[in-house]
Amino acid sequence: MNDAELSDVEIDGYISQIRRPAAFMMRTKEQTDEGLPGCFFGGKPTLPADIEWPVFNCPIPKIDIPMHFLFQVNLKYVPKSVDFPDFPDIGTLFVFVEPMIAPEYFRTPLRPLYTGQGARVIYVPEGTENVPPRAAPALPDLTLDHGGDVGALSDDLTEYYERMRDGYGVTGASGLHRWPMFFVVGDTYPQLGFLRGQDPSFDVSKLENMKFAVTLDEKISDIEAKCYTYGGKTKNDISTQVVPHHMFGASNTQLFPSKALQQKRAISRPRYEGMPYLTQDHVALFQIIGLDEEIGYEYLQQYPISFWIHRDELAAGNFSNVQVWEEII
Repeated sequence: MNDAELSDVEIDGYISQIRRPAAFMMRTKEQTDEGLPGCFFGGKPTLPADIEWPVFNCPIPKIDIPMHFLFQVNLKYVPKSVDFPDFPDIGTLFVFVEPMIAPEYFRTPLRPLYTGQGARVIYVPEGTENVPPRAAPALPDLTLDHGGDVGALSDDLTEYYERMRDGYGVTGASGLHRWPMFFVVGDTYPQLGFLRGQDPSFDVSKLENMKFAVTLDEKISDIEAKCYTYGGKTKNDISTQVVPHHMFGASNTQLFPSKALQQKRAISRPRYEGMPYLTQDHVALFQIIGLDEEIGYEYLQQYPISFWIHRDELAAGNFSNVQVWEEII
């Protein structure tokens, strides 16, 4: 294997190809600090009353589980960049996730997350500044049909009851801590394998050079560390914890679900037949890490999830076909 030294110019060339600008979604230093209007994590969303709160429709046992409200973003305050895709100038995006049961629901041929369930993005084009905060519906009480006796539940219901009790806590799907948000523009750096899956023409010949790969990883780690300290400010200036939720850029994406990959899967595993896939025209709308202790959010096994949308639908304000994928780390 060739371990020859590569020039800084070659390494910087690869980094420039990998670079994906993003709008980092930052918590304010304190919960009481003022963030951008209509932009915040957790708490109660200003979701209009005529819009149905999203639920995960679990088929076996047949229960409807209200999703966690994760955050909302007023698009008026999202930074503009020549590198970002076109998106509406007005309106609010509301993001919901069912983090405890949908991720491990294997009774259907395809994981719920990949078939439009388990997570939702709702777009309200009108202003929601005067909409009162809205609490989530109550979680289903699985003990009601058994006289309140948890021990009398079926094995399926016992597992779901315990997961909801332990994962959601007593406050239900509105249990995340409300935390104001602001944005900082920075860069993300997807893995080279991700780019190879997304674009077969991407030159990955240097991947066989281990010295180059190590040097590249070190450089990217250094750049990301600077990004996550937010424009040269120290972590303590902004937050006690570095939490890189972001819009548009995508990093650490282990598997790009291209059409060719899904078709190849379906040959050996028929259950993948008809599974959705992404194209080069899809962009990362959001990437959400799996654990944010400050707001009380934890996705099962702490996997990040990413929300993808076709750039034409994003520009038109059509959020009905957003795809959501787990990032297995």
